[in-house]
Amino acid sequence: MQEESNESSFEFVEKKSTEVVSLSNIAPPSELPSFLMSSSTSATVSSQPSATSSQSEFHPTTFTPAIPVDTTPSPIIPKTPKPITPSQELPLSQEEPGSGGLFGWMKDTVGIQGGSILSKVAEKAKHSVDTMITTLDPQMRDFIGSSKVDMTITVASDKEVKISPVREAFHSQFPSAAVRGIGVYPRCAAQPVGFEAATLAANSRVRTLREMHEIMGPVIVVESFVAEVRPGKWYEVNLLVLDDNVKECQLETYSQMIPIPSGIIEIAQTDTPSDYEHKGTGYSVTIGSLMAKNLETDHSEWQMALTGVPRRQMILDAAKVLANLYKTVVS
Repeated sequence: MQEESNESSFEFVEKKSTEVVSLSNIAPPSELPSFLMSSSTSATVSSQPSATSSQSEFHPTTFTPAIPVDTTPSPIIPKTPKPITPSQELPLSQEEPGSGGLFGWMKDTVGIQGGSILSKVAEKAKHSVDTMITTLDPQMRDFIGSSKVDMTITVASDKEVKISPVREAFHSQFPSAAVRGIGVYPRCAAQPVGFEAATLAANSRVRTLREMHEIMGPVIVVESFVAEVRPGKWYEVNLLVLDDNVKECQLETYSQMIPIPSGIIEIAQTDTPSDYEHKGTGYSVTIGSLMAKNLETDHSEWQMALTGVPRRQMILDAAKVLANLYKTVVS
């Protein structure tokens, strides 16, 4: 009974709803606001005929994006210019002192401080350039700032292997000193033998140099010699002598000793003539030439080939000692 009553009720509702719904009873839609209507919508609505087009409730929208002709734009009010001070009215060529920017500041600074800043900058730049040049080439010390030279040191030789280390050593203690070299060929053995013979040869170079060139002040001699320290033990040494006739002082120092084979000494003795005038103080053949020939190297590089240390470095070390001793004497 209950199921039958439900079915009958369902059929009754469906029939009732069918009877109520009717298209002719639906009211026309209300008019949308003008701001929601677009021109395209209005054109579509007006172009499509419908059953309700005759009714007065539907009207096309009147909205258009065009600006009306009678609309006048708001006037543009110009900004009021800021007043110009009298100092700004002056042209650049008539500006007062101190108002010329960077160049005016530099001009005022130079005028007030006497150009101290610019002069210091120029002096610093010149010193930097001079330092770079003299570091790359120490010989340029004799040509840069020659007006500040307060001492001239003369090396009794024209060989750079002797002049260069002496210059470097003495510039470390006397930066304003000028070091030059003059070749001297005294009357002595080509290869001095023994400490005494080396001292005689060095003093002979000093006397010859002063007599020929009338040199005053310090003179430095680098004399190479061989000496038998113990029986059968021969060494090559460099004697450095500094003679200053103005300060009335003479200083001596020696370089590192280099062992020489006794066979080389025997060759030098054999090659020296029996009537050689300086046979009592040395040989007529230098040990350097024999060592270079034996080592198959250049005459000036045999020390490097034998010991691994160049002769210039050995002379430089001894010259530094001599420069410090001389500074102690003259200070």
